Amino acid sequence: MREIGYKKCNNLYNFPDLKVCPFCGSSAHIEKQGFPKDDTRIFVFRNYRVVCDVCLSQTGGFYVNERLAIKAWNRRYRNE
Repeated sequence: MREIGYKKCNNLYNFPDLKVCPFCGSSAHIEKQGFPKDDTRIFVFRNYRVVCDVCLSQTGGFYVNERLAIKAWNRRYRNE
């Protein structure tokens, strides 16, 4: 069985700011999902999602890069 690692990451690059959670109004963070490379403890991060810091709401799935995850999180029914 493959081990999966998650890592909370900061917005290190010049990505758009994350909007607040549409459900509770709290801040959110980008979370990376990683898989171990070979038999080592080195993780290769391939999937990204955005998760609320308080209510744990998240994007509807994982995305291949941070930009797509942020774009999905920031999308609202009405762009306000």
